[in-house]
Amino acid sequence: MNRPIWKGVFEDPSSYAKLNDLPDTGKAVPLSDLPTIWSRRSTVGPHWVGRTVKVYTGNKFVKLTVTAPMVGQKWGAFAATRSSLPHGGKLSRNRRK
Repeated sequence: MNRPIWKGVFEDPSSYAKLNDLPDTGKAVPLSDLPTIWSRRSTVGPHWVGRTVKVYTGNKFVKLTVTAPMVGQKWGAFAATRSSLPHGGKLSRNRRK
């Protein structure tokens, strides 16, 4: 079921507040100073385009650079929560141990 239009898009207030603390898009930011997005259900807004953020996967943070086609999607769509394991062969035997 889709979200009603009259409600607008959902964006966590804490993630929007982190945007104001960032320098301009042209400046380099160390990895430790990148804003962390914990709310995977929030919608990516147009004000995030060109910025680099870290999105939580439930286990670790994934570095993500926002581009224009990402606007309107959820943050969680860009940070996979599950990893695929190979079936058969030498690699799978080593991983099972």
